[in-house]
Amino acid sequence: MQTDKIQDIKQRALKIDNLRALYKVENTPDVALSRNFLDDVFFICALEKIESYYLLLDMFINEKNMILKQERYNESPFPFYEIKSIFNNRNKIKIVFLETIHLEDYVKNISNYSVLVDKDKLAKKINLEVASNIKNELNSEEFYQEGVSFFINLIEVGVAVSKKNIVYANYLFDQTKAQMLELTRIYIGQKYDFNVGVGKFGENVKQYLDKEFYEAYLRIFNTYNDEKFWTSIFTLGGLYRKLGLEIARKMDFSYPKKEDVDSMSYLKFLYDNFGRRID
Repeated sequence: MQTDKIQDIKQRALKIDNLRALYKVENTPDVALSRNFLDDVFFICALEKIESYYLLLDMFINEKNMILKQERYNESPFPFYEIKSIFNNRNKIKIVFLETIHLEDYVKNISNYSVLVDKDKLAKKINLEVASNIKNELNSEEFYQEGVSFFINLIEVGVAVSKKNIVYANYLFDQTKAQMLELTRIYIGQKYDFNVGVGKFGENVKQYLDKEFYEAYLRIFNTYNDEKFWTSIFTLGGLYRKLGLEIARKMDFSYPKKEDVDSMSYLKFLYDNFGRRID
């Protein structure tokens, strides 16, 4: 979206009392590379009264050039409206309307956004509270038990692959990848003093994760045959260990070293007996 259009939206928003905050979610570097193909813009609008959101649509959307539009109302985890539109000039826009009291919950996992309008100075409050919440929720025992849970789940994946139940294994693997993302969230948080985040779905991982770890991270998604699946399992276990040990060292936490070693040994046993290809 052109800069002058965004400035026009900002100026109009400043004059609307019901609109208390307007954030623009910024493109990550990877997404920015695709701008020649699709200009993807995402706004978050915090309102005092969400019921009148429809009065603000014409600030963002020119229906004359629109080819697709989807409008949804979500009640969980809190009420918000989500509008997606695609235009014939290769532009796409997403707008979320919610009440100001829910803004923090919505943006807490979105680290890469710019503040266009902030009439009640919510942005500073949100950043401080999100960082504080992450720090306060961390403790050594929960960190240890989460590690144990991860390796138990990883073994379940290995067992499923050993039985050639690949569909089931992939769904189980999604759980361990989600646990890896949460560990990465902590690792990046402590590295940057909890002033940045990886995004809800890891959209900012490349931006903040060490190159060596990011390259390993990418390899865990290669599961298109049995051999690649086993490589992804061992890569994921090794990456979890490296990040987990670094977090434990810096935050004085206990890491489940014995469980880690025993789990990876058992997975190697499964691979040697049921996974290794013998030509």
